[in-house]
Amino acid sequence: MSDPLARRYGLLLLAYPSEYRERRGDELLGTVLDDASPQQRWPSGREAVSIVAQGLRARLGAARCRTPGAVWSEGLQMGALLLLGFAVAGPVDDLFQGAGWSVRTGIVVLLALAGIVATLRARWIVALALTAAGLTVLLLDRWLSWWFGAAVVALAVLAVRFRSARRARSAEWLLVAPAAVAVAQLPDRVALPVGVAVIAGFVLVCLIGVALDPRIPIAGAWLLVAIALDNTAGFRLYGDIPDSDTRFVVHPAPVSYVLLAMVAGLFLAGHVRSRQLTRL
Repeated sequence: MSDPLARRYGLLLLAYPSEYRERRGDELLGTVLDDASPQQRWPSGREAVSIVAQGLRARLGAARCRTPGAVWSEGLQMGALLLLGFAVAGPVDDLFQGAGWSVRTGIVVLLALAGIVATLRARWIVALALTAAGLTVLLLDRWLSWWFGAAVVALAVLAVRFRSARRARSAEWLLVAPAAVAVAQLPDRVALPVGVAVIAGFVLVCLIGVALDPRIPIAGAWLLVAIALDNTAGFRLYGDIPDSDTRFVVHPAPVSYVLLAMVAGLFLAGHVRSRQLTRL
């Protein structure tokens, strides 16, 4: 590949997965070179963006989601994995902060990790049972984790509505747990405006990502669901003595409505894009 234009197109084609390039790389390269003008030395900006976008879609496996139902089932699965990752992050973050662990906390972490594995394998009923068990253990300690709660809802929808849509995810998704631990420590180390900017940036990334894969906003929205619910309802401690007066209260914060509006926007963006792709 001595031609400079061919080399530059070849670099862009690296966006595609290796097995795809092995099967169709020469064909794709030949197609774009045939369409190029004799004097052309660089790919056009629009063409470069299109090649990279299609390559990333192939890497994400978005092309196989040919119906809105497939998009929603895989988006829910990804969302459940993200939620369970953050369910692990909370107790681990407490350990980093020096709070220590009880036997009950260890059980919760093990249930969340087992739930991640079951969700990776698309075992909806098993994952739902493990996640519900983790939520129950926390409730016995008068603690409502909306990471577990939202994951229970997502997995219940998968078990009831998409029971036949079972596609295992790559083991690389196991990295969601340590990644969530790192992100979970961020709010304690940054000022509030930075935290708001992080959420806004997260939503923006999801909205941009919908062009590549409509599952991205659907999965990302579930994290905002958990955050919104955490600001709406839960057990609150009254008084200075631990467990002396813990009550379940429903008191939505103004930010909850903003977050839920973002959730609706992300769900709508993913659904509209999935229907557009169905018609292509």
